[in-house]
Amino acid sequence: DTGLDNTGFSGDMIADLDNRVIRIASWPIQPWLDSYVNNPRANDGAADLDSGHGTHVAGSVAGNGTLSGGQYKGIAPEATIGLQAVEQYAAFNALGELAGGQDGYDLWGLPQNLNDLFNQSFDWGARIHTNSWGSADAGRYTAKSRHVDEFTWGHKDMTILFAAGNEGLDSNRDG
Repeated sequence: DTGLDNTGFSGDMIADLDNRVIRIASWPIQPWLDSYVNNPRANDGAADLDSGHGTHVAGSVAGNGTLSGGQYKGIAPEATIGLQAVEQYAAFNALGELAGGQDGYDLWGLPQNLNDLFNQSFDWGARIHTNSWGSADAGRYTAKSRHVDEFTWGHKDMTILFAAGNEGLDSNRDG
């Protein structure tokens, strides 16, 4: 996801996750973007510098409710987690701007082959990989879809989840 907020708290991590984040990795801007940016392979670290989305998702998954006095907990409040931060700041050059790029934070660290991402977490010992990022592919079977299928076929003890995303439209308003 975008990263994990680790600033402004009394411990080394947000209290709802303290002492349960076993691994953190930050994925730099991927090589396919090199000719479009002024900061190729930039890596601003695993902190959630822009949106707070990664921190929110980590809390939804594994928050133990400490900050809310136990009122709001994640779905697995005793779980340990590993976080792979793929959000990086890209500064686009003229070629990148011509291709539609705009300076800013986005998921520029996502590898072209998602198996690389999944392998890292599997090697850490994870057996559930949740992804709260998506695309506007509207359900099409893409290369990234194939990567998920390949990985889960070869690692039957790993479950990979994706959020439904924010791109959909309830055109008939039936929920």
